[in-house]
Amino acid sequence: MVFPDFSSEQGTPRKVKFAPAHLMDRFFSFVIDYLVLSPFVLFFLYLTFRNGFDFWRSHPLAPENFLFFILASFVYVIYFSVLQSLFVAVAKATPGQFFLKIQFDFGESDSFIFFRILLRQIGFWFSFLFLAIPFLSVMTNRSRRTFYDRIADVTVVSRKDSEVHLGFEKEYRYWQSFTVTLSLFVGFLFSAMIWQNYEKIVDRNLSFNAFKEQSFFCEAMADVPATERLPVAIAMNIVNQLSDECLDRESDFVLWRQKKGDTSLAYYAKSLTAVDDAKELLYKNQACVNESEEDYDKLSLGCRVARAFQYDETEKLYSSLVGKDILSDVLRYEVGILLDKDTELAENFKHVARHQHIKQVRKYQISELLWQMSSQQQPRRVPASFSSEDKVEDIINTESANQKILDLLESM
Repeated sequence: MVFPDFSSEQGTPRKVKFAPAHLMDRFFSFVIDYLVLSPFVLFFLYLTFRNGFDFWRSHPLAPENFLFFILASFVYVIYFSVLQSLFVAVAKATPGQFFLKIQFDFGESDSFIFFRILLRQIGFWFSFLFLAIPFLSVMTNRSRRTFYDRIADVTVVSRKDSEVHLGFEKEYRYWQSFTVTLSLFVGFLFSAMIWQNYEKIVDRNLSFNAFKEQSFFCEAMADVPATERLPVAIAMNIVNQLSDECLDRESDFVLWRQKKGDTSLAYYAKSLTAVDDAKELLYKNQACVNESEEDYDKLSLGCRVARAFQYDETEKLYSSLVGKDILSDVLRYEVGILLDKDTELAENFKHVARHQHIKQVRKYQISELLWQMSSQQQPRRVPASFSSEDKVEDIINTESANQKILDLLESM
């Protein structure tokens, strides 16, 4: 019996082998890619960092802008590389390469094309950080492969000239799977780092520190974290523990930094410090801009508070305050007094005590405890923006009030 000779090349698939692409073709293909793809990349970049670009146009000298543009540049590289990789995964060439008749050759392993090209493109962009010196590696390789070509195990070839050769199919290289997995892991870490730092940019931490050094903010708010300042300032202003000037500065900074989600509260704060009724009404209306009045529960806290006393919705406001922050807790306690929620006042007051790590809140607690001890002889102080002479029943006994006052004084 005659067996076939498997060592023979006869009958093996014919494969076209292309010559390495010329360096000038590779250079001009990048230029074409940049001109064609940049508008799309910039569009997606603007959608991602719209708040950052708007802030930069409004405040070009803000200290956050430098860090913002560094992060935006990193994301630009990622977006551009992903877009190029998508073209290669579908057509084996980017628009510039297709025009100049060059393409990627993946050798005998065509697996993980998208991730290999993505890794290559990121390596290409980061070569600029080293003054483009890594590009010179193409001069020392017979196949004109740069270091990032070799990492992705690809070759840039020209379709203008070709030759036919015979060869056997080799098994896939398993290290490629490891490279792809590692790249994904690093990519996730890199993305998390970008968003974490971008959040700091959006919060304008650098500008906040600069304003703080210039004594722009009031000393009374010195111990309040940056993320809690506006709710604390509004709550303490309502109960006459913080001046209108201090609240005005806090709200001005929030409006200046242009972070979506905080402007509603900021406009309500401006209504508290407005010098006349017309401006107060204007700010209250501004607090509810772009919010649907059909679903009350979906309204922002700033809008709900602005509407409460304007449209007699104090009962709805009281029911909607779930105690997420100090402003909600203080409002629930104060509005509960106005609505004669005597059976719930003790519990509401305990919720306020959760925020006694803030000095102004401790002062507020002391004033409340002192009033409770002498509530039969003295009228309760009237909070700012509230109009009521209602009194509340004793929340706690005198002995307990004395001890709480002493504890609060010791912690100040």
